[in-house]
Amino acid sequence: GCTDEEDFAAEGIKDTQFILGLQLATETSTTLHIGCGMGRVEKQLVEHVAAVHGIDVSRVMIQRAREYVKHPRAHFHVGNGENLSTFTDDMFDLIYSLLVFQHFPKTTALSYLQEVKRTLKPGGRFLCQYQYKGEEENIEDPDPSHPWGIRLYNEREIREMAGQAGLTIERFIDLEEA
Repeated sequence: GCTDEEDFAAEGIKDTQFILGLQLATETSTTLHIGCGMGRVEKQLVEHVAAVHGIDVSRVMIQRAREYVKHPRAHFHVGNGENLSTFTDDMFDLIYSLLVFQHFPKTTALSYLQEVKRTLKPGGRFLCQYQYKGEEENIEDPDPSHPWGIRLYNEREIREMAGQAGLTIERFIDLEEA
């Protein structure tokens, strides 16, 4: 929905303020953004934390992120779309993902949640946005091979997947909106 570079930057500021407002990152935090695209959040967040990492399956987006966020504490990685094998155990204080998990087949989403658990430091936090459906809504997922199909989640599914990955849900924020 951005019409120009100013709108694009404003969205990065908004998302960064949201993360910082939740007190999920401090000046000593190392963060990872799953599905970072061009790095609009990292451009802002790098000024508030020790290091930012972004991962995306698109080599083009990662190249653009490296050009857009020229900062020594900003690191961008091309991912394989299946896991976080690029990273070591207990590496991040905060991992976040916005508008990405809805595109993964649910088996891939679970794999990523397991990888989040592995790569988070003890006491680390994970912020993830899901497309929501009501508990009783019966909306079928698109074919798993569909690369941009939207998968909707209800609260029960999110809780089950988090439990399977060994993650504890602290809270839901704006469930009806997300």
